[in-house]
Amino acid sequence: MNRAENMLIELVRQNSDTSSLALIDTVLGCTRLAHIDAMRDYPVQAVEDLNRKASASLLLVPERLGGSAAELKTAAVLLPCLAYRSVNVAALYMFHYQCTARMNTCANEALYRQQLDALVTDAGLMSSAWSEGEANPAMVHRVNNSACLYLSGDKYISTGVAESCLTHVIVRDPEYGGQSFVIVPQPAQQQQIRLKPLSLISFRAAQNSAIHFDNLAIDHQMFLGERGCADILQKQNHENGLNPGLLALGLLARFIDLLKSQFDYICKQSAYTRITAKYRQLVTSLSQALQSGNYFSLAFGLTFKYRATALLRDSILALSPFFGPSVLMENHPVNVVMQHGLLLQYMGPANYQIESRLDEQLFSDCSFDVTFL
Repeated sequence: MNRAENMLIELVRQNSDTSSLALIDTVLGCTRLAHIDAMRDYPVQAVEDLNRKASASLLLVPERLGGSAAELKTAAVLLPCLAYRSVNVAALYMFHYQCTARMNTCANEALYRQQLDALVTDAGLMSSAWSEGEANPAMVHRVNNSACLYLSGDKYISTGVAESCLTHVIVRDPEYGGQSFVIVPQPAQQQQIRLKPLSLISFRAAQNSAIHFDNLAIDHQMFLGERGCADILQKQNHENGLNPGLLALGLLARFIDLLKSQFDYICKQSAYTRITAKYRQLVTSLSQALQSGNYFSLAFGLTFKYRATALLRDSILALSPFFGPSVLMENHPVNVVMQHGLLLQYMGPANYQIESRLDEQLFSDCSFDVTFL
């Protein structure tokens, strides 16, 4: 019995409707997910299975447009279960659901239907470009004061863009004094876009790439929400509620069950007892926050992200001496968890960015303890 995973499944059953429960059953039965995290290729068939068999891509889409109209918290509890099986697939859906939340709020219906047609036809996903290039940040600009708008510059890292039907790009928008969201359809097919695959130590199947925009013409209809207000839009949609901490929770559950099934001698260590106790506390805190509605506060979202990713990191470090040198082999199951856990610390916002705000008012209503084990 996978006890840690069962806690995640119970969390889904407590916070989902009937149609959403069918999706989790599909996830649990999708055998294609098991080995994706140790692979380098985009999981085309697994994504297609989830989308065609259980309409996973339409989970948050309104019913009038053919979706399940599930609440955001349904996606939030689904992501740890996905990450337990494949954190790469979970990352792809995390960004897809963030995009869906924006579309629900800001896209006009004609644009929404157009993009949904592409989603359904290709059984694909939307993606996000989530970190800008520091030297040459992506920016909307005009050429010779014309009415036409163009996108130029770099996004340092993006997830799943090469295979996505459309990408949401947050860009600097000097004309409006802030940042804006722009939809870029079929990014891999645009001549004014160059994708540079990143050789990361993890999340290879999710196909992370750097993006260079070279005067890509932007249709005014492709802006989401008010220009210059991307930060406000993210908060309004509670996008912090779909964060890497959920992926870390699923990965931590996988690690705990892996220890029980393959490294039973480690389960006798006191560190293992502390890890499982902290894991149960995390699941309980998430469940309580979902029930109370506090889950969607920025303070809880960032605190949970920090706690989950740091606990995963510290758990692996605390037990690493007991595995021996074999743990350093590339496809060793513990090494796979470890490498993915490291990158989760840097997914938006990075843990060091959260740490810099520990003493600010953002966390005044949180019990924040940086001692995990």
